[in-house]
Amino acid sequence: MTGPRDQIDARTVIERYKSEFPELQPHGDGAYAGSMWHIMALAHQIIVNLDVMLRERKLSAADIFVMSVIFIEGDGRARPSDVARVLSVTPAAISLRIAKLADKGFIVREAAGGDRRTAKLSLTAEAAALVRGVLADISVNSGFARSIARLSTEKRVQLESLLSDVATEMARHVVTE
Repeated sequence: MTGPRDQIDARTVIERYKSEFPELQPHGDGAYAGSMWHIMALAHQIIVNLDVMLRERKLSAADIFVMSVIFIEGDGRARPSDVARVLSVTPAAISLRIAKLADKGFIVREAAGGDRRTAKLSLTAEAAALVRGVLADISVNSGFARSIARLSTEKRVQLESLLSDVATEMARHVVTE
């Protein structure tokens, strides 16, 4: 008869994966397993937290991502193709999202230089205020922001640099068309 089973947590699952399945690791050193697990867990937690924050505003994470790019770039500077590239999604997906947001009265599309095929995107005043409020809310109330705030400045800078490097490298391999 065996004793009570030890509690399973993320760390034990990661360590077991590293030791028992080295052939499934790209470099065999186990670094992939821990990094991938933590990134997936963080992504899930961030999206769940963001969805809760956006629910009362009747927005999705995709809505706020699209509007945030337009907000940050400034009125009339971003084209749909720019937004798609920044968010690593297909132009078709962005076109559908922009149409939905335009129908809600958040985004205005204007032909660029008389060419109807190329559009410049702007937010309505209501949408700009909404995005500003959401970004402020996220920076203060999201679990991720609170967790990052607990890190030293040095660790925050290192984390941003590492995540930027990984995101840049991944963007080279992501198929968006």
